[in-house]
Amino acid sequence: LAQGTAGTGPFELTEAAPGEQYTYQVRDGYTWGPNGATTATEGTPATVVMKIVQNETTSANLLLSGDLNAAAIIGPDAERLDQAGLFSAKTPALLGEQWYNHAEGRATSDQDVRVALTQALDLAELQNVLTSGKGTPATTLTTLEPTACPGDSVSGSVPATDTEAAKAVLDAAGPLDLTFLYSTGGGSGVAAAAELAVQQWEALGIKVTAKGQDDTALQGTIFGAGDWDIAWVPLNVNSPDQVVPFLSGPAAPDGTNFSAIENADYEAGVKKASAMPGEEGCATWLEAESALFAAADIVPFANNVVQTFGAGAEFETPGQIVPTSIRMLAE
Repeated sequence: LAQGTAGTGPFELTEAAPGEQYTYQVRDGYTWGPNGATTATEGTPATVVMKIVQNETTSANLLLSGDLNAAAIIGPDAERLDQAGLFSAKTPALLGEQWYNHAEGRATSDQDVRVALTQALDLAELQNVLTSGKGTPATTLTTLEPTACPGDSVSGSVPATDTEAAKAVLDAAGPLDLTFLYSTGGGSGVAAAAELAVQQWEALGIKVTAKGQDDTALQGTIFGAGDWDIAWVPLNVNSPDQVVPFLSGPAAPDGTNFSAIENADYEAGVKKASAMPGEEGCATWLEAESALFAAADIVPFANNVVQTFGAGAEFETPGQIVPTSIRMLAE
């Protein structure tokens, strides 16, 4: 795997230029897709080139010029693509998700500091800015359809805005100099919301350095270097068990628990819920999530519907584009 790939999907990776583009060739004879999908279906592309475009406005312009066949657009550019009559597939997603670094030696390893940093924010205002006024409050950690355990584990669990209480705790903690990461691939709304969050923290005397990074650099920081205190990293799944390795267990780089969370109530809830079949365990899963939010281990604050637009192509997107659903359209 260091020099090649192994897999059985409908498309095979044949060329990779990390951070730039990835080329896939159709796998001839593929007949074992969802509901019997094959690669012999008319309209299946022979080649798929995935390009990394960090700027949403650039992606939108490339769609309108015919230089791209598909792109996910979160921010205000979606409106002009709608007006242009482009095809779009829609996916509900958790976009506003704030993580704190719990590693030893970081100021955010202190629960009182995490709670205070959360209380310092107007999360409803951040949600509005991040989603360009089109989003809704977050409700759970699982938003992708089909959602295994719908409900609301957020309301009443995330520390509410209380700038006076926050200032008292942060003043007692002494001078803080925090590093705040966010993805530049999230569109103009994310950058604007990040700027607003910094303003709200700094209004209470906290120094916060915001660093916008592309997705590759951001993942390298949180899973590798670890030089961060606060990060906006949207993680989307459709079942609560899928996020467990990111919220417990070995910390990075030994595991995927990149923020080094240790929450005994969450872990106990996960153990209990995992032993319960199907929907019977949903209430327990939601209770476990609420324990994370109450401790400000993680703070979900904004949902939105992500539109993946198509130009000369149509597809389905319960999450990412379903490879076997891609159909190239005759001009």
